[in-house]
Amino acid sequence: MILERSFDGVSPLVRDFHYLPLFYDLKDIKNHKISNVGSEKKTLTLNENDEVMEKYKHSHFSSVLKGISNDFTAFSQSHAAVKFQKQKESEDVNMKQVGEALKKLPEYIELKDRYELHYEVLEGLL
Repeated sequence: MILERSFDGVSPLVRDFHYLPLFYDLKDIKNHKISNVGSEKKTLTLNENDEVMEKYKHSHFSSVLKGISNDFTAFSQSHAAVKFQKQKESEDVNMKQVGEALKKLPEYIELKDRYELHYEVLEGLL
């Protein structure tokens, strides 16, 4: 039996609750790029290099909420730039530690911006 879609009142209410489709529904994305993201208003490209998106794109948003929170906590505790900041406040640091923190700083800023973007999207879902 074939029915006309005008009789189906439930279809407009059905929504995919996986992270990637919700992400595209909520953000203004053009050519897989998002403008004005993070504290520095950068443009981020969503592709296989975005490890956060790759990890969670097929997950339900409730598990993404828990997972991203745990990932960001682990990231912020283990990154060299954060460790350097904590050491700087508590003890003497040497030039090797300063150099290592400076080398890792661009990576830290990029990942921090990506996590900010994903947090922003998750806030929009709630």
